[in-house]
Amino acid sequence: MTKLVNKHCGTSFDPSEVAWWRLGFEQRMDEERRELFTRFRNAMAITLDEKRRREPQASQATVVTQRQHLTAQAT
Repeated sequence: MTKLVNKHCGTSFDPSEVAWWRLGFEQRMDEERRELFTRFRNAMAITLDEKRRREPQASQATVVTQRQHLTAQAT
């Protein structure tokens, strides 16, 4: 690939240097991807914990609203 680029663009990149640069680039991208997935996983865990915490409150509010509605119908 480097030879094609050198020929087409008139450059003189050394294939071994390009290979090392690419390897380093791919490693940095893999590390960044892992960090982003870790952050995403942590954010999802926080969101799910908050949802679970709010569910009992929401179901209690629904029961109270239904009782108020039934009481209003009875009067």
